[in-house]
Amino acid sequence: MTQRTKTTFIVAILYSTLFSFMLGIILYVIHVQGTKLGAAKEIIAEQSAKELAYTNVMRVLAGSKVDRAKLDSYFMSEKDTISFISELETAAKSFGISMQTTGLSVAPAATVGGVVNPPVLSVGVQFKGSEQSVKKYISLLENIPYHKHINTFSFTGDTATGEWVAVTTIAITMKP
Repeated sequence: MTQRTKTTFIVAILYSTLFSFMLGIILYVIHVQGTKLGAAKEIIAEQSAKELAYTNVMRVLAGSKVDRAKLDSYFMSEKDTISFISELETAAKSFGISMQTTGLSVAPAATVGGVVNPPVLSVGVQFKGSEQSVKKYISLLENIPYHKHINTFSFTGDTATGEWVAVTTIAITMKP
């Protein structure tokens, strides 16, 4: 082998080594970039899922606005309790009934088994009047537009005097 062949061979080996080394670096950079691309794809997919969930929630909120407002109207706020009792008294007068509030209490919100029970207004009333008036008033109490539960109820009448007496306790769910 001549000197020129040896030099060419050594230069070829150096170039081959250099190109192999450069190819290795390029492949490593490509691998690192591919890993970063995979992580970026996962982040983009996660963000897209969050955006889709947000869009769905906003659509449901917009579509249920009327229903939520209607549902909200079934619950009394604490500031409305006095006006509610006044409305009961006014309604009793319009039926020709004498009404007396016998009890008034608010049970605070409580958590039972991880479920939050809202506060409850308990109103005890006694009302007197004619049989028909008392029955109409009872019907009114049964149909008040709030979420309620009639805890106790008694209804007695005196046929001689025509006066009927009803005593009831109503529990009304309030807004928390």
